[in-house]
Amino acid sequence: MSFDLNNRSGKQVLVTQALDVGYTHPPGNSKNLNIFWQERVALLGANGTGKSTLLKTIMGEIPALGGTMKIGESVSIGYLPQQHVFEDENERILSYTQAVTKYE
Repeated sequence: MSFDLNNRSGKQVLVTQALDVGYTHPPGNSKNLNIFWQERVALLGANGTGKSTLLKTIMGEIPALGGTMKIGESVSIGYLPQQHVFEDENERILSYTQAVTKYE
């Protein structure tokens, strides 16, 4: 696997301020995030607390209910949903990830 580090965005990958996510009302407190290049992030929480909703908002699948969000210019988001049906049931996660992210 190889990565083209010459084509990366700046050091800020994702910055949010007072970001409210949800479908009709925010499930909890506003989110302030600062994610920088080479950092690792884990979203942990009980079912129904808004983890997937936050990710869908970041990807632009659902609108934010408030606040601001900035994603780095050349950031490419690859997302594997909790429930996904592969066209080829023998496909492995690694090959799926490589196809989605365009990495070798």
